Amino acid sequence: MDDVLCPSEPGNALQIADWLALGRSATANLVPPEPKGTPDHDRAFLVAFLEELDVNPDNVTAQTGVTDFATILANRFNPAKVIIDSMMSLEFLLLGAKLMGNHTLYKMAVSHADMTMKNQIRDDVFKYTDDEKYLKTARLLANYFISSIPVDGIIPWDFDAPFDPAPRPADSSAATIAAAGLLLLAQYEVDKKKGDEYTDWAVQILNDITSLAWRAPWESLLSNATVSIPAGNTYTGVMYGTSGLSLWVLYVRKGLMKCGR
Repeated sequence: MDDVLCPSEPGNALQIADWLALGRSATANLVPPEPKGTPDHDRAFLVAFLEELDVNPDNVTAQTGVTDFATILANRFNPAKVIIDSMMSLEFLLLGAKLMGNHTLYKMAVSHADMTMKNQIRDDVFKYTDDEKYLKTARLLANYFISSIPVDGIIPWDFDAPFDPAPRPADSSAATIAAAGLLLLAQYEVDKKKGDEYTDWAVQILNDITSLAWRAPWESLLSNATVSIPAGNTYTGVMYGTSGLSLWVLYVRKGLMKCGR
């Protein structure tokens, strides 16, 4: 397998790197969560297990990480209560259902998606279910997001937030996650013209936010994330934006993106 995704070219400053080896090295200290779990939901770092299984489906450590976290999510499941953060965890339930042969996990994920479909949607719910209603909702959400992007291309913490007092805080995590979602939606879009449009917007969003917020020395790699406006916690780095960036490596490996685009 050729693990050099993007070789060095004039001007890209990448040098030749084994990105897969670097990614595995960076996540080597991650361990699967205890099945009994914890009360918090901030587990974005566990996306590394999903990514590892995409590259190597036989990785037992990654399988255990996914199934253990799926079990934790199942124990917390309440069909009447959802929060936006939990939408990012649905893939653990869906993949966990496949790995364990547990259809109850599948039904929990679908129930959660149905409950929140008017407000937000995970594009890859369609990937696992082939249900057109999720694809339709994803299109509506994507079109709304694209139509709301300001002229400077920088995704704000809230599209309806006032510009005064300036500057209106950006949210780099929202930008990278939305860009990753647009690429995923483009993969399932049957209208090639529309799929290309989603891809072009994804690339533009990523270009704009990295031009503003790229901070290579930071663990988060990006600045200008917004955690809490009331608490004044803006212009910072958060792991959600890093997770959004990491999905781009998978897309390059899958051939959904090309180096330099």
